[in-house]
Amino acid sequence: MVLSLAMAGVIATSAFAQDGKPDKGHGHKKGDRPRMSFTDMDANHDGNLTKDEFVAARMKGVPEDRKEKAKEYIGKMWDTLAGKAESLKEKEYNDAREKMRKEWKDKGGKHHGEKKDEKKAE
Repeated sequence: MVLSLAMAGVIATSAFAQDGKPDKGHGHKKGDRPRMSFTDMDANHDGNLTKDEFVAARMKGVPEDRKEKAKEYIGKMWDTLAGKAESLKEKEYNDAREKMRKEWKDKGGKHHGEKKDEKKAE
C-alpha cells in the first residue's frame, strides 16, 4: 500500500510539463518532463539528500490546489526510499529508487499514460 502511494507521488509530481500545466500523457515527449537528478535535489551540495531537500525539489511545479496531497505522497515516497535513514548518499538513493521501481513494476504498476494491458517497451 505504501509503495503504491509512493509511486502515485512519483506520477503526481512528474505529471506536469515544465510550464506547470498538467501533462495528460498525450503529445509530450520524454524530455518534456523535468528530471530531478540527485545533484539537483541536494540543495546544499553536501552529498547527502535529506527528506526536506527531496520534498522541496519534488514539489517544484506542483499547482497550489494539489500541493497538500502531493506533499503527503512525496513524503511517503521518501519514507519508502530511505526507511529510517535521515539522509541518503547518491548511490543509496539510486539503488533505493531502482529497487522501488522494480517492485512497483513487478506488482503490475504502469507508467503514466500506459493503458491497462500495454507494456512499456524498454
